[in-house]
Amino acid sequence: MKKVIVIVGPTGVGKSDISLRLAKQFNNEIISGDSVQVYKKLDIGSAKLLDTQGVTHHLIDILEPNEEYSVCDFQNCVRSKIEEIDRPLIVGGTGLYVKAALYNYEFDGNKRDFEFEKQYDNVDNEKIYDELMQIEPNSKVDKNNRNRLLRALMMAKMDMPLSSRNKKDEPLYDDLIITLNADRDVIYDRINRRVLKMIDEGLVSEVKGLLEQNIRVKAIGYSEIYEYLDGKISLEEAISLIQKNTRHYAKRQLTWFKNQMNTVEIDAFDNAYDKISSLVDSFYKTEVRKAGISDLDEIESLLKDVLENMRSNNEDYWNELYPKIEDFKNDILNGDGLVITYLGKVAGYIKSSTNNDLGIDNIGDYYLGRLMVSPHIRKSFLATILFNYCFRRFKGKYVMLVDKKNLKAQAFYDKIGFVKKGLVKQYNKDMYIITRDVK
Repeated sequence: MKKVIVIVGPTGVGKSDISLRLAKQFNNEIISGDSVQVYKKLDIGSAKLLDTQGVTHHLIDILEPNEEYSVCDFQNCVRSKIEEIDRPLIVGGTGLYVKAALYNYEFDGNKRDFEFEKQYDNVDNEKIYDELMQIEPNSKVDKNNRNRLLRALMMAKMDMPLSSRNKKDEPLYDDLIITLNADRDVIYDRINRRVLKMIDEGLVSEVKGLLEQNIRVKAIGYSEIYEYLDGKISLEEAISLIQKNTRHYAKRQLTWFKNQMNTVEIDAFDNAYDKISSLVDSFYKTEVRKAGISDLDEIESLLKDVLENMRSNNEDYWNELYPKIEDFKNDILNGDGLVITYLGKVAGYIKSSTNNDLGIDNIGDYYLGRLMVSPHIRKSFLATILFNYCFRRFKGKYVMLVDKKNLKAQAFYDKIGFVKKGLVKQYNKDMYIITRDVK
């Protein structure tokens, strides 16, 4: 599968700067994942990067402001670019667009029917929702999203219900999605200052130029300035509204990335570039796949390295009695073993099974165990890439056991979203049950 790197995050968090550095280091071409930057003349308000530092960018300034551009259009454009580019790097904050490009989303291709929508101009969302439920009771549509609600009703009346559409959480690429995040107060402060900078750079003049061409854009930063130019609010009120609306948008972005995309989260202001650079470097050098019997010799060698490393650090989480190479062989025969190779050599392993053999109650969908990574490959994020592979492909509740004394492992699992659910006795040790729900 084609390897695709993706950098997402809330507006103003610093995605552009990091993506430029990555692109220059790893010879990437950047695909914009922004739903506004595709339009010409929307420069300041969309925070377009004017100095690309010689890095090739795609899907910027490809449409006139009055042209339609749907998530389906974006999906087709991005997938085409991914095939053309040797090392694609998608950067943006429009979560639905990015996910639709990477996953097996299928769209019907029908455009908006404004004549159909006009029939409901004087009908509130509640009544539209009730009508939809009469036709398609299995529809899962936010009744507060009017455009989506009307589209669902239109499709249902055409006997093409959205609930029957083949929209799978099935990745099409070997992707690594990284979310740049930071403390909310830091993000909000950066947003407030960024809006003031846009004003200084001439946002009002940009919007005024659009108005002179009879162009009105429904996007944060533009809608508020239109109101100011229409004489409805003062410039100070418009600025305050842009700041507030952008902050709310950033909050929605983070919620989407957390609940919909299962990304690797990196603090944007804690040595972010070095961490991301190391992660991306390892990602390009690794492959996660089903383990085979032919891998057993390398798995056994890796197990010896791990046990020796534990002994040298006075750790007794594993020993010569557990796990044994026979345990890994049984995993492989059952189809439950995954290996991660680094430059072609087995450097990590994890068991992921739908069968609960942990000696605890059946509380999950996937039971993980026997995680090990090479102690000789430092700061390589091998465990992170292994878990990312699982979370991106198999949705449900994951369950693991972790030694109560293994504080380092507990810190790692906490960082990637596991929570403690109880304590059990296993392998003559006190073990925490930890779980994570992957949607």
